[in-house]
Amino acid sequence: FTASQVGELQTEFAKLGFTATEITKVTSGTLALASAVGSDLAVAAATAGTTLRGFGLDVSETNRVTDVMALSFSSSALDMSKFTDSMKYVAPISRMAGISLEGTTAILGQLANAGISGSMAGTALRKILLEAGTAGSKLAKRLGGPIKSFEDFQEKLITLTEEGFDPMAEAADLVGPRAVSAFNILLSGAGDVDILNESLKN
Repeated sequence: FTASQVGELQTEFAKLGFTATEITKVTSGTLALASAVGSDLAVAAATAGTTLRGFGLDVSETNRVTDVMALSFSSSALDMSKFTDSMKYVAPISRMAGISLEGTTAILGQLANAGISGSMAGTALRKILLEAGTAGSKLAKRLGGPIKSFEDFQEKLITLTEEGFDPMAEAADLVGPRAVSAFNILLSGAGDVDILNESLKN
């Protein structure tokens, strides 16, 4: 990359409120991400930076973020554009629901593999996690209580399926009509998505 391109990358981080010291620490990892996935440097920086902030991670976790992004793009239907459009909607809500960066990315990969991606996946997953993580909501009650983590969410979905959950009769009432398709994909793939989650964690 040219010096001017690296300058654009660092400018994007500065726009997100990163200090000069923080920018120095995140530059290497972001360069590696952009190189690995063939992305524009400024886009890679903006996406990594907003994801880092969305999950409330320390700047020292930047390499974790860029590694997760690169691996998810090579092992699912996610790409930079889909990841960016989804995460801007769901990252803060995932954090509130106790779903990690890796777990959220794995779920987005599952949805993308089934044809739901970008802002559609982000808004649908945000709705599902809001309902699943809110005590007293219809979905949280149906799941046996609000979710606390990715693993807890997966276990509750598996239990729901084993109980004979009828998506046609119940899903719209629990998550709203716009999130029904995404919710049914999560139900049908409950447990399987953990494979991608574990690979991202490693």
